[in-house]
Amino acid sequence: MPNESDDNPLSQEEKAILAAFANLGVPAEQSVPTDVIFARAARIPGFLPGSAPWIWESAFISLQVRGYVEPGMDPFSAISWQLTPDGYELIEKEFSR
Repeated sequence: MPNESDDNPLSQEEKAILAAFANLGVPAEQSVPTDVIFARAARIPGFLPGSAPWIWESAFISLQVRGYVEPGMDPFSAISWQLTPDGYELIEKEFSR
Protein backbone atom coordinates (compact mmCIF):
# COMPACT_ATOMS: atom_id res chain seq x y z
CA MET A 1 0.00 0.00 0.00
CA PRO A 2 1.27 3.50 -0.78
CA ASN A 3 2.24 5.83 1.99
CA GLU A 4 3.99 9.18 2.30
CA SER A 5 7.40 7.60 1.67
CA ASP A 6 6.34 6.10 -1.69
CA ASP A 7 7.81 7.37 -4.94
CA ASN A 8 4.27 8.37 -5.89
CA PRO A 9 2.49 9.51 -2.70
CA LEU A 10 -1.23 10.20 -2.64
CA SER A 11 -2.21 13.68 -3.86
CA GLN A 12 -4.31 16.02 -1.72
CA GLU A 13 -7.33 15.20 -3.89
CA GLU A 14 -6.76 11.44 -3.52
CA LYS A 15 -6.47 11.85 0.24
CA ALA A 16 -9.68 13.93 0.29
CA ILE A 17 -11.57 11.24 -1.65
CA LEU A 18 -10.38 8.48 0.68
CA ALA A 19 -11.06 10.62 3.74
CA ALA A 20 -14.61 11.22 2.45
CA PHE A 21 -15.16 7.46 2.13
CA ALA A 22 -13.80 6.99 5.64
CA ASN A 23 -15.99 9.80 6.98
CA LEU A 24 -19.05 8.25 5.35
CA GLY A 25 -18.21 4.90 6.94
CA VAL A 26 -19.10 2.89 3.85
CA PRO A 27 -17.85 -0.67 3.47
CA ALA A 28 -15.97 -1.94 0.46
CA GLU A 29 -18.03 -2.47 -2.69
CA GLN A 30 -20.84 -0.06 -1.72
CA SER A 31 -21.49 2.56 -4.40
CA VAL A 32 -21.36 6.22 -3.42
CA PRO A 33 -22.35 8.98 -5.88
CA THR A 34 -19.53 11.34 -6.78
CA ASP A 35 -21.50 14.38 -5.61
CA VAL A 36 -21.86 12.81 -2.15
CA ILE A 37 -18.10 12.21 -2.03
CA PHE A 38 -17.44 15.85 -3.00
CA ALA A 39 -19.96 17.15 -0.46
CA ARG A 40 -18.35 15.12 2.32
CA ALA A 41 -14.81 16.09 1.26
CA ALA A 42 -15.80 19.76 1.44
CA ARG A 43 -16.60 19.30 5.16
CA ILE A 44 -13.28 17.69 6.05
CA PRO A 45 -10.82 20.17 7.59
CA GLY A 46 -7.86 20.80 5.30
CA PHE A 47 -9.50 19.47 2.12
CA LEU A 48 -11.08 21.91 -0.28
CA PRO A 49 -12.59 20.44 -3.44
CA GLY A 50 -12.26 23.70 -5.34
CA SER A 51 -9.69 22.61 -7.90
CA ALA A 52 -10.34 22.23 -11.60
CA PRO A 53 -12.68 19.29 -12.35
CA TRP A 54 -10.04 17.43 -14.35
CA ILE A 55 -7.81 17.26 -11.26
CA TRP A 56 -10.56 15.40 -9.37
CA GLU A 57 -11.25 13.11 -12.34
CA SER A 58 -7.53 12.31 -12.47
CA ALA A 59 -7.54 11.59 -8.72
CA PHE A 60 -10.37 9.06 -9.09
CA ILE A 61 -8.56 7.39 -12.01
CA SER A 62 -5.28 7.33 -10.07
CA LEU A 63 -7.03 5.68 -7.10
CA GLN A 64 -8.58 3.19 -9.51
CA VAL A 65 -5.15 2.37 -11.00
CA ARG A 66 -3.77 1.95 -7.47
CA GLY A 67 -6.61 -0.50 -6.80
CA TYR A 68 -8.37 1.51 -4.09
CA VAL A 69 -11.61 2.46 -5.85
CA GLU A 70 -13.60 1.25 -8.81
CA PRO A 71 -16.64 2.53 -10.67
CA GLY A 72 -19.81 1.89 -8.71
CA MET A 73 -22.99 0.20 -9.77
CA ASP A 74 -25.55 2.62 -8.31
CA PRO A 75 -28.48 2.73 -10.77
CA PHE A 76 -29.67 6.09 -9.37
CA SER A 77 -26.41 7.94 -9.98
CA ALA A 78 -24.81 8.74 -13.31
CA ILE A 79 -21.37 8.50 -11.74
CA SER A 80 -20.55 6.62 -8.56
CA TRP A 81 -17.48 5.01 -7.06
CA GLN A 82 -16.89 2.27 -4.53
CA LEU A 83 -13.95 1.21 -2.43
CA THR A 84 -12.17 -2.02 -3.24
CA PRO A 85 -11.22 -4.28 -0.32
CA ASP A 86 -7.67 -2.83 -0.53
CA GLY A 87 -9.09 0.70 -0.47
CA TYR A 88 -11.18 -0.12 2.58
CA GLU A 89 -8.10 -1.54 4.31
CA LEU A 90 -6.18 1.66 3.51
CA ILE A 91 -8.83 4.00 4.92
CA GLU A 92 -9.13 1.87 8.04
CA LYS A 93 -5.36 2.23 8.51
CA GLU A 94 -4.80 5.83 7.39
CA PHE A 95 -8.13 7.63 7.80
CA SER A 96 -9.87 5.93 10.71
CA ARG A 97 -12.10 8.19 12.78
